[in-house]
Amino acid sequence: MPHNIYYEMTMLDDFWRLKIAPLLHDPIIKPLVMILGKEKHESVAEDIAKKIGVANIKIEDTEISWLIANHHPPHHEREPEKYKRWYKVKEKLSSLKALLEADHNSSAADRIPLEDIYIPEILPIHSLSGEKLQSLKIFSIDYSKIKCDITKFLSGKLKEYGELKGRFVKNSKLLYLALWRFLPEALMRALENLPSNIINMNLPADTRIPTHTIWDHVRTTSALITCIDEGKLKACFLRFELGGIQDFLSKARTTADYWAGSWITSALMFSIIKKVSDKIGPDSIIYPDVHGMPLMDLWLCRGIKIGVDRPNDEDILMPVIPETALIIAPKDKTSSLISECEDALHKAWQTLSCETRKQLKSFFGARIQNWNEFDETWNRQTENIPFTFRITHTNWPENIDRAHKRLENVEKSLEKGVSILTSNVKTFLDKAWKASKRKGEIYVKPALLYSGLYEELQAKMHASGMIRRFEVTAEPGGARKRCDLCGLRNPVLDPENDDFWGLLERERLVDFNERLCSVCFIKRILGGTGSREIKKMSKDVIEKFLEHLCDEKIRLKKPPAYPSTSDISTAAFKKSLLTLWK
Repeated sequence: MPHNIYYEMTMLDDFWRLKIAPLLHDPIIKPLVMILGKEKHESVAEDIAKKIGVANIKIEDTEISWLIANHHPPHHEREPEKYKRWYKVKEKLSSLKALLEADHNSSAADRIPLEDIYIPEILPIHSLSGEKLQSLKIFSIDYSKIKCDITKFLSGKLKEYGELKGRFVKNSKLLYLALWRFLPEALMRALENLPSNIINMNLPADTRIPTHTIWDHVRTTSALITCIDEGKLKACFLRFELGGIQDFLSKARTTADYWAGSWITSALMFSIIKKVSDKIGPDSIIYPDVHGMPLMDLWLCRGIKIGVDRPNDEDILMPVIPETALIIAPKDKTSSLISECEDALHKAWQTLSCETRKQLKSFFGARIQNWNEFDETWNRQTENIPFTFRITHTNWPENIDRAHKRLENVEKSLEKGVSILTSNVKTFLDKAWKASKRKGEIYVKPALLYSGLYEELQAKMHASGMIRRFEVTAEPGGARKRCDLCGLRNPVLDPENDDFWGLLERERLVDFNERLCSVCFIKRILGGTGSREIKKMSKDVIEKFLEHLCDEKIRLKKPPAYPSTSDISTAAFKKSLLTLWK
């Protein structure tokens, strides 16, 4: 029995401790266990929890291993007495009730409820051609060896970064984040030596309806368990969106300007993602998938320090985060989460703005006389983010009856014929609602309305997008020259100030007679366009901004370098000249 280092966790960690159980309640190799093995998948999940040393974590004086082993009720007809005993325990344990409710709702959101059907083998089908691929049985997969490899990898990671540093002992949040990050990697490493790559990360949660993976199921269950209150699902869809992105990105003259605009929006969205992950966990983020995302791994590596490999600089500087995020949040935390995300977004923008201005002033120093005018213009133009920040939310129904009424209201409120999906969801929910009257609600959950709820959220977002909220900031000076890049704001200093603009031209930060506003200055400096000193300034600004995002000092090997289209088009000619010169 491995040394357990987690039993000392305090009651302050209950929220994160509760999220650990769903990540382990189904083994990550569940389909292989059910098809190729003779054990119950609950027993395998319990065994994995024991071997990685987390089984003795207690919630309501009940060990996680017991919750994992008993989260499915005994069959009420085949084992009536056992079922009665289990039912009495469930009514007393809110943690077991929450795990069961989250598990069933997660299943309902991803697939329709089916009766027990025996599936003799896993038969993968190519997702594009529909071709039936080879059965997994012919490989004689030894799932017990896969289970051993998974537990060895996980226990090694947790022991290295928990026991040696003592950081998991009283902080189950770190343990939860480590499990969330390393579970899929453990599966991937365990399967990499198999003779086929068909199954590596695509093991379905339900082999009868292979529309989602087992990893999708366990992380959705972990997201939903914090939304269970008194045995009822009280969840909310939240959608954050940065509006006006295309307008912001299009204001560019070079490829470096385009990159800088894209990376700024990506990094600002990460400030929201980080806040959500810090408050309710990264599994609550449905879109985008943040698992393995470079900035997320950088935060986990440097800020949280759970042993994730540091992403390379090229990946860190890649703008991969879209302008939209979809989140499942507990209904009672919605207001505070929205407020904190707004605050995080504005703080990130102000950090970037202030650091850019600081580097500019440090570089030019006494060579520029009008810093008061510069500061006044800069503060005015960067006071607000250069986007529209839109927030939409819709509450999930708490039971199947409310779900049924909810869809009727959605159908009336949406434009007639807006989507075939609404009518299909309505037809299906009618059948599920009738089934719940016959069988009870244990298998028919309000999360069946997932598609309809998302459609409602989309309709709200589209409606809000038709009304563009913006503040008109009056620029002093009347019809004087505007920024040459965006045409919206005044240049950061008087266009006739030849001392200032002449210095920038000599440093190749701006073109001849080009005048920029504060926002476009940030893009230009981040892009690293100009002399060696300007490139160093770009690197310093990005490092300071990453330090704010990841809560730790970050060092880049070199500044971003994106050649202009003119450089690319003349590259062959320049090469031939160099060849002739030699």
